[in-house]
Amino acid sequence: MFRRHLLFSLLAMLAPSRSSLAAAFKGQRLGLAIQSYAHRWKGKHSSLKYPSFHDVLDVMDHGREIGVGSLQIGMADWDRDLAHQVRSSSESYDMKVEGSLNLPQTSGDVDRFVRQLRIGKEAGIEIFHTVLGPRRYEAFATLSDFEQWKSTVRRMVELAETSARKVGVKIAIENHQDLQIAEWLELMKSISSPQMGLCLDTSSSLGLLELPLDVVRQLAPYTFSVHLSDLALHQVEDGFEMVVAPLGQGSLDLPELLRVLRSVAPQVEYHLKMPTVAAQSIPCLRDSYWKTMPDKSGRDLARILTLVQKCGRSKLPQISSISEEGKLVLEEKNILDSFYYAAHSLGFYQIQIMKAQAEDH
Repeated sequence: MFRRHLLFSLLAMLAPSRSSLAAAFKGQRLGLAIQSYAHRWKGKHSSLKYPSFHDVLDVMDHGREIGVGSLQIGMADWDRDLAHQVRSSSESYDMKVEGSLNLPQTSGDVDRFVRQLRIGKEAGIEIFHTVLGPRRYEAFATLSDFEQWKSTVRRMVELAETSARKVGVKIAIENHQDLQIAEWLELMKSISSPQMGLCLDTSSSLGLLELPLDVVRQLAPYTFSVHLSDLALHQVEDGFEMVVAPLGQGSLDLPELLRVLRSVAPQVEYHLKMPTVAAQSIPCLRDSYWKTMPDKSGRDLARILTLVQKCGRSKLPQISSISEEGKLVLEEKNILDSFYYAAHSLGFYQIQIMKAQAEDH
């Protein structure tokens, strides 16, 4: 009996001729959003083989091993000393960093926000990721409640824009099943600032019955950063379920999405968002789902349900039935499988992937 370890290191996993996207990416490495480590981050779960990540430096060290080109991670609790360590690691590892922050809630919260932006800038961060709020169909009981919230976050965005302009950085707001395409366009056009753009999630808006390709085509001009995800789908009685799947193992046409993004927003960083978590329910056949979207058409519903019927699986993975150790193993596998696919099929340049194979004789 023996164990054979296959090490792919300091080699491109992709010859340019194998993908039309390779030339467009020109050696760009795939980044990573910290949500991909839902189990190891901040010591939630750990083992001898998969120790927890206690801070950003732990994640950067591991990211270097698997070839991460850019890391998007929360930095609200950083001080200047940690920021300088992040900058040193970033330069040494040739790894960009994007910081995640909460927007200023009121004018009295601006000082906090500006202080965090400045600490992030000392770390070498140029783009800061944020989200506006919760999923609209889960958080708001009436259209009036949603519209009131939207007015509040509009003021938050205005405060963030002024702060970002003052510090000289950019804010990328993630589409998070809160605003629809038309609402995002209205917000971006009305703010009309080089400081404000989007962190475009390739899969999230499916929960608002918007096809990923439609989202990318219309929102790409405002995109500063990308969450690259794939989705597995499953039809249920009151709608459908969706769960993030390793790249290439879901239902999205990732090569086409990337072709559009590369043609319109060629400079953005792509961050794998691969949380190994339970499926999300989209109850689009319940009346309550439509209360904040009364103008959404039946055509939108029909298109999404057709996609689910065509590409859906008979069942989705049941994460709750897996042991904590098993979740750590699966989490790392899903991430490495995604990086491997990104290099082989999407044109990203992967400088280092470790892949173990065991054979018993």
